[in-house]
Amino acid sequence: EQAAQPTPQSLTPARLAGVLVAMTTRVLRGEEQAEQVRATFAQLPTEGGFGAFGQALDAALDRTDGAAAQVLHTIEPLLVEGTASEQADAYTGVANVARALNDVDSEQQALEFAIAAQRTCGNDRETLVQRSVMLYNLAGLYSRINEHAQAVVLLAEVVVLDEQTAHPDLEQDRAALEAARRRAANQPDPTLRDLFDAWQRDGRDEEDLAQLLNIVCQLTVAALDGGSLAARSTLNDDIAQLRALRPLPLAGANDFLGVLQTWLRGAPGQTSAINRIRAALPPNFAEALAAMERLLDGDQAEPEQAQDEAAIPDEAAMAAMLEALPPQQRAELQVVSQVANILNQAAQVLHAPQATTRELVQTAAALEQVAAQAAVGEQPDSPWLDGVTALHIMAERLRGRSPDPSQLTPMYRQILVQLGVITSDEEQTNE
Repeated sequence: EQAAQPTPQSLTPARLAGVLVAMTTRVLRGEEQAEQVRATFAQLPTEGGFGAFGQALDAALDRTDGAAAQVLHTIEPLLVEGTASEQADAYTGVANVARALNDVDSEQQALEFAIAAQRTCGNDRETLVQRSVMLYNLAGLYSRINEHAQAVVLLAEVVVLDEQTAHPDLEQDRAALEAARRRAANQPDPTLRDLFDAWQRDGRDEEDLAQLLNIVCQLTVAALDGGSLAARSTLNDDIAQLRALRPLPLAGANDFLGVLQTWLRGAPGQTSAINRIRAALPPNFAEALAAMERLLDGDQAEPEQAQDEAAIPDEAAMAAMLEALPPQQRAELQVVSQVANILNQAAQVLHAPQATTRELVQTAAALEQVAAQAAVGEQPDSPWLDGVTALHIMAERLRGRSPDPSQLTPMYRQILVQLGVITSDEEQTNE
């Protein structure tokens, strides 16, 4: 027996359509099994447009040509009576399906419909931040198809919204707007040395240097991970120019860049010289080097982390455990297994050194959508509600907040501690 799931009959047509599109997206991304989703499709009512809509989603799961356009066409009558928020969520989901199927035209139309609906949802900060994300995503699509003038219009609005909401991605979005303007005018992007020169002319600000160093780190990882010898040599020379602008206003920056140069001139090994330099680096630079090494190693965990993660059973071990349990416990652990997988994916975003605030907010919003879907129609003693609590805790962490984990069950506390979402001190404090 399994825990009760939200049924098609318990949702409004618009809400159900959005849930089904989200399920389809997860299958296309390899996050869920197609058979389970097709079983849900089989429960759909045949009247009210769901017959054609279900067929379109089936075609999308098969990656049939034109399926995304058909999903967009058949979802429209199901959203007529929906709220603006439901419409925006559903159309955003269709855009995700279209992108997974490489249907740019359908993705563009769906995003435009989503934004049009979202514009009627109000002007509170959370709504404006969501609108900024949606506009940024559509601008990214226009950039991919070289429609840079249209991207400029959207990114200009993103910057206005960022200023209005004091969004932490303001400077990053301003830079994206300037890049779009250059491309719209067929002007070349600035080189790394151009950025160094501009930083020096603008007063050698510490915060701007930190942003430059972040760019240098990303370029170094890309050069070391399959880049050509010529690319490594050029980047090494560029870093030498930055190091020549002494004194750099961040303690340890010069030595940090020296380690990157040593990596670029050969394999990123652990020589005694590098170890001596690293031992004297400030913690922020030492952690940056460690994060880069994890990326270059394929995000492999350190031995201590690997030992902790082993406490979360893999799929094969979980399946064996489930077979030996009574039905009620089996249902509860099946829920825990599904939720733990979602939490693990979110934790990877949370701990990714290159993750932007926008990516963190998007992941938090996706978790909250999953939590809302899981809670629909559940009884107070449902194991899904325990998972919903854990999903909300993770979403709060992604948004940079400090949620109260006291409502977590011991199982979810252990999982979130192992994933680095809450600390063992927090766990013990709330037991």
